[in-house]
Amino acid sequence: MLMRLRWILSPIGALVLMAVPHHLAAQTPFESSTGPIPYNGQYSRGQDVVPSYDGWKANPDGTFSMYFGYMNRNFEEQLDIDIGPNNNVDGGDRGQPTHFYPRRHWFVFKVVVPKDWGVDKKVTWTLSIRGKTNTAKGWLQPDWELSNEVMMENVGAGNRDPDNEAPVITGTGPQTISLPDTVTLSAVARDDLLPRPRG
Repeated sequence: MLMRLRWILSPIGALVLMAVPHHLAAQTPFESSTGPIPYNGQYSRGQDVVPSYDGWKANPDGTFSMYFGYMNRNFEEQLDIDIGPNNNVDGGDRGQPTHFYPRRHWFVFKVVVPKDWGVDKKVTWTLSIRGKTNTAKGWLQPDWELSNEVMMENVGAGNRDPDNEAPVITGTGPQTISLPDTVTLSAVARDDLLPRPRG
C-alpha cells in the first residue's frame, strides 16, 4: 500500500514542483513581457500634487458645499503653489490651499454654490507643478453626497475636523485720538467650539 501511495504522489509532486517556478516568475517585480516596469514605489520628493473632489453636502439655506482635498505624491517634501494660473478654482481664488503637506488630505476647503446650481454644472480645481497639470471636477452627483459619518470616517490623523470653522476676532477698527485723550477699544472673539473635547 505504501509503495502504491508513493507511486501516485510522485507524479503529483513533480507537477507541483514544475508549476512553482512559473508561479514565482509571474510575481517577479518590475518585469513584464514588454520590458522593465518603471519604479512605482515611494518617492520622498520630486513628485506633483493631485487635487481631489471629495463630495458635497446640502446646506440648511438650500446652497451646496463642494469639498476638495489633495494628494501630494511626495512622502516628505512639502510644496507651495501660489494662487494664479498654476493653482485656481474656475480661474480664481476660492479658498484653496497654497501650501501642500505630504500625502493625502481630505476636505481641505469647500466651495459654496447657489441653490439653483445645476446637477451637471461643475466646479474645477486645477493644479500645475513640475510640468504636470491635474484637475479635480466636482458636481452634484447623488452618489457623492456626504454625511457627517462619511466625513469622519475619511478624516485621518493630522487632518482637521471638516466642519470646524476658524476662530473669528472682530474689533472696533482704527481710531484717531489726540493726547491726553483716551480711547476705549473692544474686541469680540467667536469660535464654534470644534473639535469637541474628548472624554
